[in-house]
Amino acid sequence: MSHELWQIVYQSIRTFDNADTFEGNHDILQVSTRNNLRDGLTGLLVEDEGKFFQALEGAPGPTRACMTRIQPDKRHHGIHTLIDRACERRRFSRWSMGFVDIAEMAEANQIADMLHSGSPERVLEALVRAGSEHGLVQRVMGRLA
Repeated sequence: MSHELWQIVYQSIRTFDNADTFEGNHDILQVSTRNNLRDGLTGLLVEDEGKFFQALEGAPGPTRACMTRIQPDKRHHGIHTLIDRACERRRFSRWSMGFVDIAEMAEANQIADMLHSGSPERVLEALVRAGSEHGLVQRVMGRLA
């Protein structure tokens, strides 16, 4: 059976220090937004305590190609793929690349616990919750303009 949608969720460790967080995240989101719009991908990037958690969704080929581009990026290391599978629907359809700073969330502790649980499904659930809480997720150009 051919699946038209693919979902990848991974976590990694940020390599740039806290002083460069805004600039580093801005660069990542600016390029990701452009590439994802071009490739028909949607997704969400969450950062918590120096770790990235990202969900990507789209057609299988472009989604996997995106991961191939992401893996050697020097702005992070220790990539651990949590989910790599066909999916029935997009969970992050509103954003070519959304971003959430966990520290700004009302449910920060609960979301962080889910992200760091080690359970792929709980990480995905945390990303979905982070992406829907009070409209905090914005595309990079809206957030940083």
